[in-house]
Amino acid sequence: MDRKIDKFEKKLDTKPELKRKMAAAAGSGSGGGGDWKLPFFFLLVLIVGASGVMLYFYQRILRKMHLP
Repeated sequence: MDRKIDKFEKKLDTKPELKRKMAAAAGSGSGGGGDWKLPFFFLLVLIVGASGVMLYFYQRILRKMHLP
């Protein structure tokens, strides 16, 4: 395993464009991007909406089922 790591490090040292690509790829996924925010916002809206529907269902339908 150590030999493979050393071989990869030597390849990075000899090819600066590969080193720049690796650095750019590592920097782009470090939490700086906003790609993760949209799915969580969608989930939040979905959970709040489902809670509202369940509250409405409980207040309007389930509470009044026992009344004649």
